[in-house]
Amino acid sequence: MDRVLKEERQYTLNLVKAIKKSGANVLLVQKSILRDAISDLAIHYLNKLKIMVIKGANFFFLFCYYRVV
Repeated sequence: MDRVLKEERQYTLNLVKAIKKSGANVLLVQKSILRDAISDLAIHYLNKLKIMVIKGANFFFLFCYYRVV
Protein backbone atom coordinates (compact mmCIF):
# COMPACT_ATOMS: atom_id res chain seq x y z
CA MET A 1 0.00 0.00 0.00
CA ASP A 2 2.84 2.38 0.78
CA ARG A 3 4.25 1.85 -2.70
CA VAL A 4 0.92 2.83 -4.28
CA LEU A 5 0.71 6.01 -2.20
CA LYS A 6 4.32 6.88 -2.99
CA GLU A 7 3.68 6.41 -6.72
CA GLU A 8 0.53 8.55 -6.50
CA ARG A 9 2.47 11.33 -4.78
CA GLN A 10 5.25 11.19 -7.37
CA TYR A 11 2.79 11.15 -10.30
CA THR A 12 0.84 14.09 -8.86
CA LEU A 13 4.03 16.04 -8.17
CA ASN A 14 5.20 15.49 -11.76
CA LEU A 15 1.89 16.79 -13.13
CA VAL A 16 2.01 19.83 -10.86
CA LYS A 17 5.59 20.58 -11.89
CA ALA A 18 4.55 20.37 -15.56
CA ILE A 19 1.76 22.88 -14.88
CA LYS A 20 4.22 25.21 -13.15
CA LYS A 21 6.74 24.82 -15.99
CA SER A 22 4.06 25.90 -18.48
CA GLY A 23 3.90 29.26 -16.72
CA ALA A 24 0.35 28.94 -15.42
CA ASN A 25 -0.49 30.67 -12.16
CA VAL A 26 -4.23 29.93 -12.13
CA LEU A 27 -5.88 26.55 -12.70
CA LEU A 28 -9.60 26.40 -13.53
CA VAL A 29 -11.10 23.00 -12.75
CA GLN A 30 -14.46 22.10 -14.24
CA LYS A 31 -17.09 20.37 -12.11
CA SER A 32 -17.30 16.59 -12.22
CA ILE A 33 -20.46 14.74 -11.18
CA LEU A 34 -18.78 11.35 -10.93
CA ARG A 35 -15.88 12.11 -8.59
CA ASP A 36 -13.57 14.85 -7.38
CA ALA A 37 -12.02 16.55 -10.37
CA ILE A 38 -8.84 17.30 -8.43
CA SER A 39 -7.36 15.60 -5.39
CA ASP A 40 -6.49 17.24 -2.09
CA LEU A 41 -2.89 16.20 -2.61
CA ALA A 42 -2.76 18.02 -5.96
CA ILE A 43 -4.28 21.13 -4.38
CA HIS A 44 -1.65 20.97 -1.63
CA TYR A 45 1.21 20.81 -4.14
CA LEU A 46 -0.32 23.56 -6.30
CA ASN A 47 -0.63 25.83 -3.27
CA LYS A 48 3.01 25.20 -2.37
CA LEU A 49 4.02 26.33 -5.85
CA LYS A 50 1.79 29.43 -5.61
CA ILE A 51 -0.73 28.31 -8.23
CA MET A 52 -4.32 29.36 -7.51
CA VAL A 53 -6.97 26.67 -8.02
CA ILE A 54 -10.60 27.50 -8.82
CA LYS A 55 -12.60 24.34 -8.24
CA GLY A 56 -16.11 23.67 -9.43
CA ALA A 57 -16.16 26.12 -12.30
CA ASN A 58 -19.15 25.37 -14.51
CA PHE A 59 -19.23 25.60 -18.30
CA PHE A 60 -20.92 29.02 -18.37
CA PHE A 61 -18.26 30.50 -16.04
CA LEU A 62 -15.46 29.07 -18.16
CA PHE A 63 -17.07 30.31 -21.38
CA CYS A 64 -17.46 33.85 -20.00
CA TYR A 65 -13.94 33.85 -18.59
CA TYR A 66 -12.39 32.79 -21.92
CA ARG A 67 -14.36 35.47 -23.74
CA VAL A 68 -12.95 38.14 -21.41
CA VAL A 69 -9.37 36.95 -21.65
